[in-house]
Amino acid sequence: NFIGDETYEPLKTIENIDTLAYINNEVKSLLSKGELEVYNLMLDGLNYQEIASKLGKSPKQIDNSIQRIRIKLKKILDTIHVCFYIKSVRF
Repeated sequence: NFIGDETYEPLKTIENIDTLAYINNEVKSLLSKGELEVYNLMLDGLNYQEIASKLGKSPKQIDNSIQRIRIKLKKILDTIHVCFYIKSVRF
């Protein structure tokens, strides 16, 4: 219940929603179809072995996909970090 909660900041909530939407769009555009499939299974809580079994691939192939996913996610998060830093600097 946000009514009467003086710590609730609607603009921060909107900013967080916008950030999540940005991340989601970037993930969809940067990851290959196979990487996106692995990423979604990771989000569902599956481990390497379970993902490999479900996709009919070796655990090493899944590990390689996850390494590529991590690199791409880091690029997305680094971009967001830079944007927040720029927004926080007052001229």
